[in-house]
This record gives sequence, structure tokens and C-alpha cells, in this order.
Amino acid sequence: MEPPEAISPATKPNIALAIAQDCGGVARSKSLWLAERKQRSLAPTVDATAVVRVNGTLTSNGSSSYSIPLDVGNNTINIIVTAQDHLTTQSYTVTVYRGVPEETIVATNILTPNGDGKNDTWIIQDLQLYPNNTVTVFDKGGRVIFSKHGYNNDWDGTLKGAPLAQGTYYYTVDLGVGKLQHKGFITIIKSR
Repeated sequence: MEPPEAISPATKPNIALAIAQDCGGVARSKSLWLAERKQRSLAPTVDATAVVRVNGTLTSNGSSSYSIPLDVGNNTINIIVTAQDHLTTQSYTVTVYRGVPEETIVATNILTPNGDGKNDTWIIQDLQLYPNNTVTVFDKGGRVIFSKHGYNNDWDGTLKGAPLAQGTYYYTVDLGVGKLQHKGFITIIKSR
């Protein structure tokens, strides 16, 4: 088992963790970030007389749980803490989002900005897990027509507010320092 680690979006940007706590019908949640791993263990620390179960399995107070396999996408982990009276319980739901590995990130290659809700903006899968990304789009002549640090899937095929012509454009997606850079093309298609 690996010991728990200090985590932050800047140092471990590949997995998002959200914790929801039911407090008398009022949900509280917190988002954290975890390094990309196929498995994760949790080390809950509670009152020494409490009993902790992670996904139904008893876990020693302050010790790491068994390894929990994580699929790509959302994973739900349930934690139930029972007080020493064996009656009072508190439930927690931990949702862990595991993104795809950086080498398999895919950008859509079609943009149809016609307002129908389909392909109206350019989407790059799991880019939100790489907040230090820089996206640049070029025309056929190599001129920069769009560039943004911290791109969040909102480009709609415009240059300074004006729609670009139908055609093929080229892009680079830099995921950040020490990360991969992706290159490819995107085609803008206009309705006739």
C-alpha cells in the first residue's frame, strides 16, 4: 500500500476528487486532485473508537484501505463511519474522476458552429485536468488565428468575434511543462 500523499491541482493534475458529505440533508462537497493511477487507497482518520468501512470493507483507523481500482471516468467510493455507540453513523461519498492518460487525449476534428448544440465548440477530451495547457490554432498559411492558455473547450471557430471560413485548420495542444504536445487538424463546416 502506498501512503497518503499531499495533493494539489498544480502538482497532480490528472484525477479530480470530489467528496460529498450528507449533513442532515444538506450535502457538502470538496474537490481535490490526485495523480493519475489505476488504483487508489484512502486513509481515513477518525475518532479512535469509531469504525470505518470503505466500500463495505472494514478499514483500520488511520490506515490505508485496500487498493480501489479506478476506471477511466467517474468512480464512486462510499465511506461509512460508525461511532462507538454502534448506532450513530455518518456517510461520505467520494467521487474520483480518472482521466485518460495524456498520450491518448483526443480533440474533435469537426466544428459546425451553427447553434444546434452539436460540435458548436471545439472539444478536447479531459483537457480540464491539465489547467496549464496552451492551445493554438493556425490557418493554412501558418498564421495564429486562436491561442489560449487554460483552454476550456469554448472556442467556436471565430477570429475576433467573426466566423472563420469553412476549411481545414491546424492546432497544437501543449498540456504544460513536462507534458506531451498534441498536433492535428480541425475542419470547420458551415451549413448551406
